[in-house]
Amino acid sequence: GDELKWEALQPVAENALVATLNHMSKPYSLDATVQLVEELNSRDCRYLWQDCDWQVQGRRGLADMYRQLKEVVPDLRAACQRFVVEEGFRARAYIAFEGTQSRGLLPMLPVGTAVRGILVTCMEFDTRAKVRAEAIQLSFEAPLGVQPSVLQFVARSAWEFAKREGGCRMLQNAVDVATEEDRATLVDQFRGHVWEASGSQHANYVLQKCVVALPPRQVQFVAEELQGRAVAAARHGIRSRVLERLVEHLQGESLDALVRELIPEAQRLSCHAFGNFVLQRVLEHGTVSQRHALVEALSVNAPELARHNVASNVLR
Repeated sequence: GDELKWEALQPVAENALVATLNHMSKPYSLDATVQLVEELNSRDCRYLWQDCDWQVQGRRGLADMYRQLKEVVPDLRAACQRFVVEEGFRARAYIAFEGTQSRGLLPMLPVGTAVRGILVTCMEFDTRAKVRAEAIQLSFEAPLGVQPSVLQFVARSAWEFAKREGGCRMLQNAVDVATEEDRATLVDQFRGHVWEASGSQHANYVLQKCVVALPPRQVQFVAEELQGRAVAAARHGIRSRVLERLVEHLQGESLDALVRELIPEAQRLSCHAFGNFVLQRVLEHGTVSQRHALVEALSVNAPELARHNVASNVLR
């Protein structure tokens, strides 16, 4: 069956990756690149560099990606550190790399600075062990990881990365492994941008991650920048999640101003698809006085709210 066929092809698949990395470590040659791509990749191959959302399709697109990489990082060196076979013609590989990019082709790496690190690539092969699809990203996993200068650069550029899907995932991984100093640098990039970030389909995840993972004093500014718009945030499909994380992880007293904004609108928010979750978090994590004020506001119309299909979740 397919599993036996894949088992037989696994050494071929690993050799294909090694051959590609050896090629990328040599001076660029158009003819050699085209030949390698044709030999080792399927006609409809797809490549995605997740950190910067760089996508290419087909052999021609892949050959052009290799050309751009070698033009911008002429001293690129890469080697396979670990090749992990998975089911269904799939594998995951860890690639050690080093080099200096002359311009910002790869935005997650600094320009003009020699760097080294680890890429993790998830590969899918066809029944002839040719690469059909590959998704590549920087690895922040210990003990491999990237050198401190790369993490520092990523932290200083956090606001720009956070607005893109690939950059958003990269930043969440970086928060897990960064030093306390780099984490503080990373979250500071959101100062003055909290309203926009909290409503962004990508950046909101980074903001939530920081609120959960960092000391409250380093993320207090997030709550402060939402003041005056707490009700609007609670009604928003994305911002309401950031508000929930703040209520869960910051000290209750530091959120008094935000909660006071919610109380006069408590009845309407309790019936709202997103607002009701924010009120539930206040009842679970708020101070005694915050919970008392909220209960008092809801009790005015409690029987009717208890019968409401959404508000009833708040009144339980």
